Amino acid sequence: MTNLKISEFSHWNSGDVLQNIVRGPYAEWLIHHALGIDTGEHRYPWAEFDVSYKNTGLEVKATAYFQRWEQKKPSIIFPTPKKQRNGVGFVFCLLGQEDDWITRREPDPLDMSEWIFWVVATKDLPESESISLIPFKKLYGEGIRFDEIRAEVDKLIN
Repeated sequence: MTNLKISEFSHWNSGDVLQNIVRGPYAEWLIHHALGIDTGEHRYPWAEFDVSYKNTGLEVKATAYFQRWEQKKPSIIFPTPKKQRNGVGFVFCLLGQEDDWITRREPDPLDMSEWIFWVVATKDLPESESISLIPFKKLYGEGIRFDEIRAEVDKLIN
């Protein structure tokens, strides 16, 4: 029998971080690292929160300009589901640049300069179940860099 390796399965199953179904868990993993939290042995998708930090919970939502499928225009929408609003806040993550969808340029998800983040208190979320990028930026600004996440989350908690 062949020697099977979990790393080979992980790459086969989740190696393309630009796919929507992989980008979300990858963003959760990034936030764990930004906050200096041990990611543990593996992700538990049914945990109460995406990230547990300092005795509270955070939800992580990710989107990107670049999609694997053909688009007529970018559709940047952040989910703000009411059923997940029991934590202290959300960390929203956006991968890529605005013209990525035109040029079909693939952003590098390992390059933190390709990401923009927002830390938003749960109480400050809109009443809707989702929000597109332009109104999102009007409410929450232009976003922060990866290395600023921990300070913003700590500020939110305190």
